[in-house]
Amino acid sequence: MDKVNQLLEDFIRQLTDSDGSLAVDRFDSESEVRVKMIEFRMLLNTLTAEAQYLITKFDEDKNRQNGNLQTRLKMLLAYARTTLKLLQNGILHSRGAFVPAPDFSKLTETVPGLNENLADRWLEVQTAMKVGNNLTAIVLMGAILKTLLLTRGTIGATDISRAPRKPRLSDNSEKPLQEWTLTEMIVVAIDLEWLTVEPTEFPTPLRKYELLVNPYEQLASRLDVDTLVTTRSWQTLNKAVDDLLGSL
Repeated sequence: MDKVNQLLEDFIRQLTDSDGSLAVDRFDSESEVRVKMIEFRMLLNTLTAEAQYLITKFDEDKNRQNGNLQTRLKMLLAYARTTLKLLQNGILHSRGAFVPAPDFSKLTETVPGLNENLADRWLEVQTAMKVGNNLTAIVLMGAILKTLLLTRGTIGATDISRAPRKPRLSDNSEKPLQEWTLTEMIVVAIDLEWLTVEPTEFPTPLRKYELLVNPYEQLASRLDVDTLVTTRSWQTLNKAVDDLLGSL
């Protein structure tokens, strides 16, 4: 059995009683339902492009945000059953094995919704890599890394004040953290031992991902993005995330 099929069957069992009816009594709070919504959305992200219509419908369904607990559970069960049926009939397909997103919460707990947003992007990186969209993958990886370094810097603001290589403005005043480039963040994180990854392990297109967003800047910077660079960047991102989470 395909892994996604199995996960969906398990997901449906968690929502239903033995007779197949909705197991409302298993969920005592909105937060528990919200977690199941996030879990299902992540499962949808593991499917091929044919699932986009279903994903859009799910994201835009008014009951997802506005329904009461029972209505939201009923909606979730209906989408899960529909998705499973489409998979079993060969209309939808799995993209293959995905690396689950780490629990970023130690770095993101002060920003509501950021953990879930990063988890979605983590899967989007892998989706882009699987279809050979290296440019998108690198940009997403750079954005994830910069966000995590920014949140780590916010938590460790006192440590940053003593970092020997913290960036400064032309008048020698300290540059605001929000204005740092990814490269500047990496340098300071290495100084403070938040990162043990060697500087040479960060491919240039990853460190300067901001230049890839604008076509003119990409051409002017002559940054090449290929499968090898993307794979190296993915490996480096995984190491860096482990380091940052372990630094707290």
